[in-house]
Amino acid sequence: MRGVRRPPRPPIFASFADPLEGSPRVSRAVLIRLSAVASVFLLALLSLAFFWPETTHERKTNWVGAPGPTQPIAFYHRVHVNELHIPCAYCHWTAAASRYANYPPIEVCWGCHKNISITHPQIARVRQYYLAGQSVPWVRVNQQPGYVHFVHSAHVGANIACATCHGNVGSMQVVYQPIIMNMGWCITCHRQYEKKFQPYQASVDCYTCHY
Repeated sequence: MRGVRRPPRPPIFASFADPLEGSPRVSRAVLIRLSAVASVFLLALLSLAFFWPETTHERKTNWVGAPGPTQPIAFYHRVHVNELHIPCAYCHWTAAASRYANYPPIEVCWGCHKNISITHPQIARVRQYYLAGQSVPWVRVNQQPGYVHFVHSAHVGANIACATCHGNVGSMQVVYQPIIMNMGWCITCHRQYEKKFQPYQASVDCYTCHY
């Protein structure tokens, strides 16, 4: 209506033309703001998609179920465990004394195979790493999230068999993680052994693993 003064438009709509004065248009500044907001929102979704597996314990570094990862050297656990009866601790000796179970250094592998199966193609790779003074870049199969403090020595000291968590590696052509070792699985195992190790009980207190 003529003679009636229109109230000022809110700042958020200041960039839009009045429909009574012509077709609506969006200024370049508003388009830039909308694009920035959309970019931030998309980046947040992508970040959530990337980090979400960490919260569900389905980490990209885990190899749950067969087949396992291709290793730089095809190490046959079936031969070493089932046929030669080499104990796990021969190669992974730090599991009995520390939090972590080690990969065997190349010197351990070459210490045996400089005289055994020296014509095998896989042993040729062992020799190459040894002569180059390089460690074998094994692909890790089992890994807990950073917020879980798992101590191998405590479990080895309690006579928990390696196969309880790692499965029967002697039957695996390529080693993989046979069990989803989430918190429910661990607590069930701790409760199963809660009264077995008196007076040292398998605690289910949060601070046992999260500290």
